[in-house]
Amino acid sequence: MKLLHCLVLATPLLTVACFHQNGEEYFPAPSSSGRSEYSITYRNASGVVQHASMVSYGDGEETINGKRYTKMIADYSEMPGMDRSVGFTRRTREGIYVIEGARDQPEHIETRFPVKVGTSWTRVSPKTSVDNKAVGLETVQLGDNIFHQCLKIDFTSRGALGQPSCQGSEYLAPDVGLVKMVTTCDNDVTMTISLTKYKR
Repeated sequence: MKLLHCLVLATPLLTVACFHQNGEEYFPAPSSSGRSEYSITYRNASGVVQHASMVSYGDGEETINGKRYTKMIADYSEMPGMDRSVGFTRRTREGIYVIEGARDQPEHIETRFPVKVGTSWTRVSPKTSVDNKAVGLETVQLGDNIFHQCLKIDFTSRGALGQPSCQGSEYLAPDVGLVKMVTTCDNDVTMTISLTKYKR
């Protein structure tokens, strides 16, 4: 399903960790008690608007090929064709590495450090290639919650064969992580993900 390509862009951002330097505070570490809840609004190619939700949380640590990873779960409600995604993440001084899906999938670098306004990098995974650029700091208001100094990252993705290309923006708050993402794909699918509740 075309919508799943957009969700692949979002999920790794929920899985990363932090040293509180060089912009890394925008990628908070998952914990056994932490969870982030999101609302999802998307319009399909027929123009029908639908609503869904997602909950992301850490599920312990695992060793894969001699490297220690945090296992991440994202559970979806009211999302056609998708109810759960699983991934694994680890970090080094160079950046954040991710395995999408099963343990035997290849690892790729998700985010290169340092991250600051003006930084550009490309993420290449088995499913997509995404060009990213940190373009500024903004305040994001979601209901009664106001997040200051959010790092805005513009992105353009090129999907694998049969998948759409997408572009949009992500907003990451210090010590919170992803609070909002807006995506438009060339198959006329649009999606907005907004943080509704979080616990660290």
